[in-house]
Amino acid sequence: MAASRRLFTAVTLAALAAVSLPAHAGAPPRIDLDVENAAISNVLRLIAATAHLNLVVSDAVKGKVTLHLRNVPWRLALRVVVRSKGFAVRRTGNVLRVDTPKAFAREDAEAVHARQRARALAPRRVTLIPVNYASAASLAPKVKAVLGDHDKVDVDTRTNTLVVVTGGR
Repeated sequence: MAASRRLFTAVTLAALAAVSLPAHAGAPPRIDLDVENAAISNVLRLIAATAHLNLVVSDAVKGKVTLHLRNVPWRLALRVVVRSKGFAVRRTGNVLRVDTPKAFAREDAEAVHARQRARALAPRRVTLIPVNYASAASLAPKVKAVLGDHDKVDVDTRTNTLVVVTGGR
C-alpha cells in the first residue's frame, strides 16, 4: 500500500511538472504523460488535476494502462484513456464522472422513466376558453398544434368554447 502511494505521488509530481502552459490564455491545458502499468484511476486523477476538475470514478472502473502522450490537450488524453478500457465519461459542471457505458445508459433510462412518471402523476388542468367573433371549431387545430402530445383540445359547439386539458395522461 505504501509503495503504491509513493508511486502515485511520484507519478503525480512528474505529470504535474510536465503540464505545458497553453499557447494562449483560452487554450485548454496540455499534458505530457508517460506511465507504464499505472492504475487507470490514478491516471484519471492526474488528468482531472491538470484540468482543475473534480473526479468521481465508479468501482467498476478498474485496470492498468500504459501511456506515452506528449503535449496533448487534457480532453484528448482523457478521451483516449477512458475509451482504451471501454469506459465512458460525463462532465457536469466541474465534476468528471467515469463509469461503464451500461451504467450511464441505465441512469438515462431511469431519468426518462422518472420524468414520464412525474408527467403521469401531474394533475390534469382543464381550461375553458370562450371564443367570440370566430368559430371555436376552426381554432381547435391551431391550439392543438401548440400543445404537447398528451394534451387535448375539445370544442363545445353549444357555447362556442374551447376545452383544453393539459398535464397528466
